[in-house]
Amino acid sequence: MNLEQAQRLGEEIIEALTPACERIAIAGSVRRGNPYPQGLEIVYVPGMKEQRVDLFTVALQAATEDPIADLVERRFWRYDNTMYPSDPRHKRLLRIVDLPITERIHWPDPGQEEIAIDLFRAETGNWGYIYALHTGPEDFNQLWTSKQWHGGCCPADVTFQNGQVWQGGRHVPVREEEDLWQILKIPCWPPSERSATRLRQWMAGNKSIVD
Repeated sequence: MNLEQAQRLGEEIIEALTPACERIAIAGSVRRGNPYPQGLEIVYVPGMKEQRVDLFTVALQAATEDPIADLVERRFWRYDNTMYPSDPRHKRLLRIVDLPITERIHWPDPGQEEIAIDLFRAETGNWGYIYALHTGPEDFNQLWTSKQWHGGCCPADVTFQNGQVWQGGRHVPVREEEDLWQILKIPCWPPSERSATRLRQWMAGNKSIVD
């Protein structure tokens, strides 16, 4: 699968889910501009709607659940239940590359290339962290999430837990990526320029900040 195919599929997914989302965007290697991405990652903040549980109880449910289930039921996508089976914040779906989203698929079809689509649910208050984390790349993430005594650049008072950022024992909203880089005191590079090599070079030249 090439970048153009992945971008086209990503745009179709975003178009399908946007009415049910407060915010949605392509992340991962497609966002970084990798010419041959191995999959597609999308980060979204769902809108919420009331769902009646029983005669006396009404609960809030992510508005994205219905359109995703509808696309699966109509055989445009299918679930990959081997990934994130018990985590409601993550879903993996499979789709045939280069097939219009409105065309039904008859699985299994070994003659067609499938693409894994990972949907990562965020909140308004942690969008920046989740978006950066799932933009990657992985070795770049490893450096900024690791403490300085482990060779990373994460300050001693910053921790990441359950999709949230904490600093000095207090929860810190990270609404944009820029907020995260400011907390970590590292530059806000464009996604295509993020790499472990570049971050290491920056760390070597800014030891007073990292230390």
